[in-house]
Parts: sequence; C-alpha cells; structure tokens
Amino acid sequence: MIGVVRGTPERQQIEQSFLAAMQAAGIPATTIDASALSHNQVNSQIGRADDVVMTAPIVASLTGCFQGRRR
Repeated sequence: MIGVVRGTPERQQIEQSFLAAMQAAGIPATTIDASALSHNQVNSQIGRADDVVMTAPIVASLTGCFQGRRR
C-alpha cells in the first residue's frame, strides 16, 4: 500500500492515521510526504527523471511487492 500525504493538516492526519492502522494490521505501507506538492504536481511528477518525491518510493514499494514472485 502506498499513501500520499498532502493537503490540509486535517487531510494529512487522516492519511497518516490510515497508514498507521494498515501497518498495525501487518500490511506494509509506504508513506510519501508530498505536502509541498499540489494534487496536479503529485500526478505530473510520477516517473519524471527530475522527480525527488514520488517516483523512488513508488518504484521501491512496487519492487518489494513483486520480489520473490518471478518464475
């Protein structure tokens, strides 16, 4: 699970609480702090070579999901 934390302080707290609950239930959860980005910037940064917020944690999380599942 990947959670992007941004928006108002209330929205950030909701997302952080949700991710903490997932982790407490044993579900791996990656938190991305995108509080400095707008919603549009979050979407447009994914996969860009110059991105320092979104791409690396997404790739790392997805890589972790698929490790050991190759045939």
